[in-house]
Amino acid sequence: MSENVLSSNGGRLVVALLGPPRSGSSAIMRGLASLGVHLGADIDLRKADSGNPEGFWEDNRVLAVCEGFMGDLGMRWDSLRLLGPNDFQTDLAARYTRRASEIVADAVRAAPAPWGLKNPRMARMVPIWMDAFATAGCATDM
Repeated sequence: MSENVLSSNGGRLVVALLGPPRSGSSAIMRGLASLGVHLGADIDLRKADSGNPEGFWEDNRVLAVCEGFMGDLGMRWDSLRLLGPNDFQTDLAARYTRRASEIVADAVRAAPAPWGLKNPRMARMVPIWMDAFATAGCATDM
């Protein structure tokens, strides 16, 4: 599958799955993994638990960025507060964007195939992740 690691515009291919909590995104990500999308090392993947016994299929490092940013804004995964453009033009957002960029760069460098990631909180943090993908040299077509 290594021939598919680059997109048509020459950027590293990343598959980012955005979806709200409890929407079936874990099942979709598991399917993408069975089709050859690389999700990272097993040690980096969030373990199954009683709330999601088939597994989350999420990278713990991505989860840490999402929970950290939202937590620093006083939010939880189920908070109703909307994030606006000003929330992403702060030193806090820049710090999390740098961390996200490091994670993306490390993951795509190590991936033998397109790297895939998902976390329900990512849908609320698209500016951070789009910047991280661009900084890491990934394709950013939507």
